[in-house]
Amino acid sequence: FLRADLATFALQNNSGAEGMVIDGDNRPLPNLLIFSAEYPAVSTTTDANGRFLLKNLPAGVNRLVVVRNNVGQEFYVTLAEGRVTRVNYLSFTAPLVDIE
Repeated sequence: FLRADLATFALQNNSGAEGMVIDGDNRPLPNLLIFSAEYPAVSTTTDANGRFLLKNLPAGVNRLVVVRNNVGQEFYVTLAEGRVTRVNYLSFTAPLVDIE
């Protein structure tokens, strides 16, 4: 039963997103967590150049969450069916200091 559900998930979620997270001064932001709000297990971190790649997402509108120092910001992106869509630059404008 669970195996069939995972196979269905994989078939329905065959799209992805790639891009770069930048700050307000257009500088890349490394080591930020990015995940799908609808599928939190689909996550990654930005590399040293602020770039990311998320796979196994459904086509259509997706809500990506970028997190730094316990502060998150949402971005809505539209993904094409069956391929990785370049979403270019996500401008992270939330405060860059720890929120407790």
